[in-house]
Amino acid sequence: MKNNKLDVKTYVLAFIETFSVWQMGIIYYSSKTLTINNSNPLPVVLDNSIFLVITGYILGILFIYLFPKKTVFVGRLLMFISLIASIILFFNIPSLLFKILYYVLTFNCVFFISINTSLLINLYSLKSALMDAIVGAIITGIMIAICQNNIIPFNFIMFNTISSICLLLITFALFKLPIKMNTIFLSKSDKLKIPPKQNIIGLIIIQIICCLSTLFTATLSESIGGGISMSYLGLFISGLICYILYKNDKLNPFKVCKYYFGICSIGFVLFLIPNNITNYISLFLQGFGLFNILVAPFLISHLFAKYPSKLIAPITVIICLLTVIINSLLVESFRLSSTFLYLIYSILSIINVVIYLMIEPNLELQSLCNSNKNKLLKKITKLSKREIEVTELLINGYSNKEIASKLNISNYTVNDHIKNIYKKYDVHSRMELAIIITNKS
Repeated sequence: MKNNKLDVKTYVLAFIETFSVWQMGIIYYSSKTLTINNSNPLPVVLDNSIFLVITGYILGILFIYLFPKKTVFVGRLLMFISLIASIILFFNIPSLLFKILYYVLTFNCVFFISINTSLLINLYSLKSALMDAIVGAIITGIMIAICQNNIIPFNFIMFNTISSICLLLITFALFKLPIKMNTIFLSKSDKLKIPPKQNIIGLIIIQIICCLSTLFTATLSESIGGGISMSYLGLFISGLICYILYKNDKLNPFKVCKYYFGICSIGFVLFLIPNNITNYISLFLQGFGLFNILVAPFLISHLFAKYPSKLIAPITVIICLLTVIINSLLVESFRLSSTFLYLIYSILSIINVVIYLMIEPNLELQSLCNSNKNKLLKKITKLSKREIEVTELLINGYSNKEIASKLNISNYTVNDHIKNIYKKYDVHSRMELAIIITNKS
């Protein structure tokens, strides 16, 4: 099964990623409790926005599962309606109409989270998914750092102007994508092997903790004047570093994720120190963790490349929804004992580093061999037929025990085959083997 994923032009990715800037504004203006120090309230009072948020998530999830190939069309429709609603808000309109239009914007904003996730996983090539994370970090980081500061006051008209520009760019970009998606999804008649369970479980846990840390970084940032700007400045710098590495052909996204998880973890631990300077440094470091939530779809795209199930994108969004609920419960439960809450997230961030270190080698192996799998097997001339079968499973992350089970041979036989394979190629690890084979192909 082969999917012809789309290489998307960088400016199109950049335009679509302005969605995060619009989303940030929508979230912070939708409720007084989410507005920075309640300093920028809406001209009207909104009630029960949370129900629209949950409804938007649920319907978005159902849509990308039931109609994944209609993603671009519905994305265009949502953004066009949002653009019209945003423009109308500039006029002197009745409060009731203002509320209705803003509720429409809130719903569309949350629904589009599912649309964007579907595009990243189901439509974009791995190269485009990675570039999306990089340009998203740079654009989102610098724009939110400017808009959410306590130095230059942004009133609602200024916010709505920026929102309208973002919506115009997103709508334009979506019309640059093919309305008909040629993505091929897994069907019951296909007999594809499920990827190693440890990879799937590891990715799910990483996605959960990434979402939680992103939400909690926002909570911490909002509690300090200019804190949001500081954390998103960290995101901007993290994206800029990746862009420089990418342009110099030195970017290894898996290694970068590992380092950024570590930097974010240090940031959470630093926040336990009650000092303004330390807290600002902490938020800046946590900004590097925000990059990982942007690059998470790239990691998940590797799973889709191996096992193209239409469940993958919806499950990714379900995780986002669950973490919003979990984060809200944590914040409410420990609002009066904030230090304990900070400690919980510090521990979670450290756990994330450990889990990522455990599954990273298998993820990297997949990235090396997925694109060249057919060529790879033709180029292995040193190996026997059975050794080729073992090699294929080996470099795709299967354990020795799993290889033995799949090939119906003993663990001892698997070990013997692996020793012979390593000896023939003069290597000592799976990574070395994958690199050599990939280079040969």
